Amino acid sequence: MDSFDLGRLSDYDFEVVCRDLFEEILGLKIEILARGADRGIDLRHMTGDAGDVVIQCKHWARSGRVKLLAHMRDKERAKIAELRPARYILATSVELTVDAKDTLLKDLAPYVHSTGDLYGAEQLTEELRKRPALVQRHLRLWLTSAAVLHAVLNQDALLRSEDLVSELDDAAMTFVPTPTFDIARALLERESVCLLAGIPGIGKSTIAKMLARLHLGRGYQVVDVTREISEIDRMWLPESPQLFFYDDFLGEIAFDHHLGKNEDRRLLGVLRRIRETPGKLLVLTTREYILREAKHRHETLDDGDLEPLTCDVGMDAYSVDIRASILYNHVYYSEISAAEKRKFAVPSQWRDLLWHRNFSPRLVANTLRLAGRDGTAEVAEALLLNFENPERIWARVIEQQLDASAVHLLEVLFTFGRDTELDDLHDAWRSYRIALRQPDDRRQFYDAVKVLDGSMIETSRRFDPTEHESEPAPVVATFHNPSIRDYLLSRVQSKLVSLDELLGTIIDASRLHHLVSLASLRSQSVLRETLRTRVDDLTDLFLRDYAETERRSFEEALRDDDWGDEDDDGSWTSDLDYYLKAAIVIGSRGLAEFIADKIENADSVRIGDCESRHLITLAANLAATELVPAEQRLRLGPKLLDEAIADRSRAQGQLGYLWSDLIELAELLTDLEVPGAPERLRTIHEDMTDVVHGELRAWLFDEPARQAYTARYGNWWDLAEVLSSVEPEDLPEELRPAYVVATAAAQAGISAETPTPKAREAPPTNRPPVHITEPAPDETLRNMLETLE
Repeated sequence: MDSFDLGRLSDYDFEVVCRDLFEEILGLKIEILARGADRGIDLRHMTGDAGDVVIQCKHWARSGRVKLLAHMRDKERAKIAELRPARYILATSVELTVDAKDTLLKDLAPYVHSTGDLYGAEQLTEELRKRPALVQRHLRLWLTSAAVLHAVLNQDALLRSEDLVSELDDAAMTFVPTPTFDIARALLERESVCLLAGIPGIGKSTIAKMLARLHLGRGYQVVDVTREISEIDRMWLPESPQLFFYDDFLGEIAFDHHLGKNEDRRLLGVLRRIRETPGKLLVLTTREYILREAKHRHETLDDGDLEPLTCDVGMDAYSVDIRASILYNHVYYSEISAAEKRKFAVPSQWRDLLWHRNFSPRLVANTLRLAGRDGTAEVAEALLLNFENPERIWARVIEQQLDASAVHLLEVLFTFGRDTELDDLHDAWRSYRIALRQPDDRRQFYDAVKVLDGSMIETSRRFDPTEHESEPAPVVATFHNPSIRDYLLSRVQSKLVSLDELLGTIIDASRLHHLVSLASLRSQSVLRETLRTRVDDLTDLFLRDYAETERRSFEEALRDDDWGDEDDDGSWTSDLDYYLKAAIVIGSRGLAEFIADKIENADSVRIGDCESRHLITLAANLAATELVPAEQRLRLGPKLLDEAIADRSRAQGQLGYLWSDLIELAELLTDLEVPGAPERLRTIHEDMTDVVHGELRAWLFDEPARQAYTARYGNWWDLAEVLSSVEPEDLPEELRPAYVVATAAAQAGISAETPTPKAREAPPTNRPPVHITEPAPDETLRNMLETLE
């Protein structure tokens, strides 16, 4: 670590390094300020009345010395004079000559005390060289040390290709340390072998390259193994420290195309040799599902106990902070235009990216790389679209790397839409395989589970803590990542799934409910049309399912003292609405007419049990479908709307509840395309007017009466909300004075109920300085991206 390429740091990296460095040099706690309009301050130490110590970081390695001197004289000096710091320090990645320092000292006097407060690249490098522990904390410093790399390349370094060197440096620029990297580094130091396993695109190869890059800086020779494990024997140099780098050591397509005869035994032999020889390290990567399949098919590997040498790479290591840093680094070092980079600073853009369920470092890197090459516009939006459609990750795995039994298992699991017991999954898989005229041996099913478990699916035991477990809890399976389910849905639309055979094996209603809900998506025309070819069978199934699950009326439940689930937010009409939607998706006239007849024959008591919003939603969907005869739709729509507004006075004078009901009804009825909706909306508006006028009439009486009215029927917040819905000029003349009095009283009442926050005390001047940490990711990412050049 005797040389550091400061020019390879990002602006933000440079400021953080300077903050930590000057804390050690000055022995002071220094705060780092958010990026943006810094007023000439990047780092600061508060000293009270004596004035502040201000440190400005100018990462101008690309701009050069001449531009820096002119900028400091013409623009920064005025900012410094306005601040009047007790001491001003300049830190820059530009090399400063003696003449340059003398010029700066003259231009920035009296705030720069001496040329010793002007730190150029050479002074910063010298100070860093004295502090190896600090350098170790800042990963990018020692990962981008060009001098170390040059020294290794010119002594007996054994690198398979210059391409690998370029890859290591490129990866170092955008790499963000994660907890998984720390685990992998500790594992390599402890065991001399680190096997990184995970799904495609999760960052295995990047972590492996950073481990290699780290050991390049420690004098190791990196050997790129590309074909077979025996290359390690041929390239072994007994007297030299070596790190063997073997990416995708079990192959990219399928492991059995890559693992040659007796390769498994040679691999275990090499692992033992590496672990027993000081100065030798081995880093391997593989897809987790390929590793599982390799262990399954090669008992030697399964017996070799690779678990202690394996580091699992998963999405759980990517916190929002780490995602923000990954996105920032890739944008900063990308070749896209500055204008495109600044678009990532729009909060609505980067929030959607950072919190996206399919966030992937590989998708970030690939999208920005291609956009830089092709000059793509609206790169941030393109990246979000790639997150929404992550086919480039899963297509290769499912279409090229898994065998048919594993793919069929995924297709069957897709139809469940929930955690599924393994026994149920097996039965469904077996039926599907029989329909496809494929082998259905139970061992083959569990082979597929073993290959997929931990990478494409997750298995666990479903325990019920409320019951005594007399037998082992069932094993359940679910998808490892939601993007896998997304890709399988796109496979259905692309006609890559044997949909007729798959649907022909489904006999339970829950799976069909799930598929119908997916078919309701506008993009899923293939699934929708395939379901409609089975409309008669599906209609019968849904009718049987409805008969088994139909809710009882309020009177029936009262008579039998059976209230069901008190937390259930549904209603009889919400169920009818669901089955009507199902009828529309599968094109079932029989099911739709069955629902219409249910409404036709229901009395007001039965319908009155239901929520108004359910009634209005059902009326809207009923009016929109042509599966029900037009004359019946004309009768049923108004019937449902009348019941929806009939119960609007149930709040019995409680202002808050009554007003909320009226507001909800008005919102539901507005622009509703149901016969009779405009008339019902006018009725609700009249009710709302009556409520406002009724409140104001109460305020025409004396003050005790008004106070008693408010105390009995509502609170000040309710009154303020009601009054805010009208303008005084729209009121009758006699009510306008009451409006003024009531509004003032409501505001005063709210103020009296709201505690006044205590004034913040000014900090004493002798208060010790506080080390303020970096801003939260929201502020940090936005401000950093806004200042990209």
